[in-house]
Amino acid sequence: MRAMPIRYSSALRKSGGRNPASSGFTLAEVAVTILVIGIGLVMVMQSLHGTKLTAAHTRNQRLANDLARLTLGKVAAGYFWDELEDDRHEGDFYEEGYPEFYFEVLCGEEEEFFDDRYEDDQEGPFPWSRNDYSDDDDEEDEEVEQAYVLVRVRVTFPQIREYENKITLEWNVPPAQIYGEGDEDELQ
Repeated sequence: MRAMPIRYSSALRKSGGRNPASSGFTLAEVAVTILVIGIGLVMVMQSLHGTKLTAAHTRNQRLANDLARLTLGKVAAGYFWDELEDDRHEGDFYEEGYPEFYFEVLCGEEEEFFDDRYEDDQEGPFPWSRNDYSDDDDEEDEEVEQAYVLVRVRVTFPQIREYENKITLEWNVPPAQIYGEGDEDELQ
């Protein structure tokens, strides 16, 4: 007995052997694929945005550190002799090209920055730099002349998210460099 050949319709031959009604993706498959790709893109965009903000904060922090060092150098070079009469000076970095960056210079350990807020249980804005000496040593400290003055520079830069936007540097500088050469009574 002879087998009968199977005849394909012309539509099956044109589609490469598939049924034309079942070729392609269903609407549900396409919708799920678009949804998965959309969620992935949203996550990537959020990650990129967070990375950009972190990079901007790091750039501002590094720049503020450099500007604080520049200001400390200016104080040590006597650039602010006239402005530091009351051991405090404020300004901005407009001339350097950074008008949104501000600085405050304080000379001496007793001074505090204008906007310092601290708890009652702390000894001050810089509790880690305070010395825990007994009261018996106070008489000896009055007799000893300070060879250096503590100079603190705080640079404030634009706030990004909840990140800290201030940086403070300290440096001990001889009084003659800060206030200029003069009578010793003026230096104390």
